[in-house]
Amino acid sequence: MPNITTDDSIAEFARLWGPFGGGSAEDIFVTFGLSPAEYFRRLRELVRSKPDLFGNFAPALDELCARKLSDRTPPRATLM
Repeated sequence: MPNITTDDSIAEFARLWGPFGGGSAEDIFVTFGLSPAEYFRRLRELVRSKPDLFGNFAPALDELCARKLSDRTPPRATLM
């Protein structure tokens, strides 16, 4: 099982699967060797620390992570 957890690989996976709910638990595990909770925690950390990796999609990904983690913390920034 590959354990690809670099910022770039997480960002690429998120850009690909974010519009479709973030990817399945199976895809996350096979790709990263992580549980969905750990993946979304790391993704949220990455989105908040390096939003430029995600461009205009950063706020939507932050919101997706909050939903997946059942956290009601509002996103840092929103696009209007």
